[in-house]
Amino acid sequence: MNIKRIILVVSCILITVLTAAGQQKQINFTSLTTEDGLSSNTVNAILKDSYGLVWFATEDGLDKFDGARFTVYRHKPGDSTSLLANEILSIHEDKKGNLWIGTSGGSLSLYDRKKDHFSHYPSVGAPNTIRNNVIRAVSSDFNGNIWIAHFDGIDILDPQTKIVTPVPFIRKDASTSPASHGMCFFEDSRKQMWFGTTQGLYQYNSSTKSFTLFSHRKADSSSLSGNIVNAITEDKKGTIWIGTKEGLSAISPNTNSIKNFRHNDKAPTTLSTSDINAVVVDGDNLWIGTTDGLNIMNTKTGEITKLGLDPRNIHSLSAKAVRCIYIDKQGIYWIGTIRGGVDKYDKNLNLFNYVKSNVFDENGLNASIVTSFAEAEKGKVFVGTEGKGVSLFSPDTKLFQHINLLSQRSGVGDGLSVLALQVTLKKQLLIGTS
Repeated sequence: MNIKRIILVVSCILITVLTAAGQQKQINFTSLTTEDGLSSNTVNAILKDSYGLVWFATEDGLDKFDGARFTVYRHKPGDSTSLLANEILSIHEDKKGNLWIGTSGGSLSLYDRKKDHFSHYPSVGAPNTIRNNVIRAVSSDFNGNIWIAHFDGIDILDPQTKIVTPVPFIRKDASTSPASHGMCFFEDSRKQMWFGTTQGLYQYNSSTKSFTLFSHRKADSSSLSGNIVNAITEDKKGTIWIGTKEGLSAISPNTNSIKNFRHNDKAPTTLSTSDINAVVVDGDNLWIGTTDGLNIMNTKTGEITKLGLDPRNIHSLSAKAVRCIYIDKQGIYWIGTIRGGVDKYDKNLNLFNYVKSNVFDENGLNASIVTSFAEAEKGKVFVGTEGKGVSLFSPDTKLFQHINLLSQRSGVGDGLSVLALQVTLKKQLLIGTS
């Protein structure tokens, strides 16, 4: 029995090596779900604070993660120092280390680290307060002001005076009424605030206190890809990247000209979908979270790598839809999903490309005990199993082709147990069985 276990372990290592030899470095994720202590598997925002703690805004609580354990914060009836609502939509740490929490139906909260509780900024019904209690996003500018996006537009909070000032947008129809919903913020390298709404993208110049509106126009292919703006970021060249529900847009820092990227069924190198939730810069790459997986786009070449949920791969994304992406200062990638928890990618963590058996998968590994290997042409691998015969594994597709060994004379079929495999110089496969 011990010898059998040793053979099995060595076999698993060999298949990992052979798999890796036929492909480029693979992105392997580990996941955190409710089974690990996460309060909900739908994660709306992620932040690693200046103390090294990772915070997850979920649809059922605010989670603090110290690398080993979760602390979950929820609304407690009768406790005014608890959160006002359980659905958390946004998290932001300002330059002073203050942690601001945006909730759905509970308005804006400030976390007191020393007392381990929350103070609040009520919205509806009180003077000089935030106009709506569904807080979609929170950010701060170089002056220390807190910007608040909610379902009635944008407000600015002065944390010193506690004065809240509504932001009047100048819309394309020249009115001063705000866009219906504020969605996201970004302060660029020139200290200009950008904010996304459900009616387009606004650029705010603090020096002139003026707004520039970028919106989608059906007749203009060079306009913004869509008017519902979910994400904004900036690359090292100063290009502003905008993720909308209708595609990805790049705004040139010098000319304000726009280039759009959308999904195209006829072009396999395009985005997996145009419905974008998150965009984060990673050197020359953009990590793009969509409702159909994760796309990694090289901004120099335009090449796109698509990652998604793969039931055959335990280190794939844990869900189809990506809600948020966060890359911390240590270079660890945190992916918040819808109903799949958090996926984590650490470049320094070496994980085996483990192939798990599934007897119900026609193109998967059909046996739990792997006994032998032999190298085939073009990097493919013959895999011998106990009780399920021989399969041919392709490192490119990561699929198995089950070989029919049925012999009419012997009556021996795919149910045989293989002990050894060897490919001869004449390209013949020799099979040793029990």
